[in-house]
Amino acid sequence: MTDPVRGAHGADLPPRPPRLVPQAFLPSLMASPAAHIVAVCSAAGLMGCPNMADYSASKFGLYGFMESLRLELRQQQGHHVSTSLVCPSYIADHPMQGAPPPLPPAVAAAPAGAVVDISELEGAAVCRREAELEAKGGAAPAPGGPATLDLAAVAAEVVDAVRFKRPLVILPASLNFVHYMRYAWPVRYYDRVLLQYF
Repeated sequence: MTDPVRGAHGADLPPRPPRLVPQAFLPSLMASPAAHIVAVCSAAGLMGCPNMADYSASKFGLYGFMESLRLELRQQQGHHVSTSLVCPSYIADHPMQGAPPPLPPAVAAAPAGAVVDISELEGAAVCRREAELEAKGGAAPAPGGPATLDLAAVAAEVVDAVRFKRPLVILPASLNFVHYMRYAWPVRYYDRVLLQYF
């Protein structure tokens, strides 16, 4: 297995915690007769999301880690250790209520084109659509946008993913088509669909 902190080529690899936990327990999981590693990611790990580059990048990292882990386990005859990655869209009961927090006051009040102290952006989600969703209570997606999922339903899907050893679960199921389009369609058509979706 590759080094969990530095990676194969010695470079720091974010996100660390989702990588460190499975690798810390991997020796005991490999020694057990049956084991399962499950990670809950986000639909943002399957497709780029406008104005959410940092968030999407961290989720793409988790997606890639889980896929690589699954392949490494099979390569090392670790077939008895299964993996599942659950990628839900917006969750209604999540503390974020389907949207990140609004922009910091200094950024939101700044006129277009103004220079803003970068420290004001720390921890803020720079996504106009997401801030608008939160202002509306986070319950109603934009027309044609992603559905808001029930937390209990997502939890049930996680349990089913483990029970039936599903390597990838995308919620809602309609996003499976968008995920497929990423590999099957020319980029310009894929982008057009994503921009309508978001």
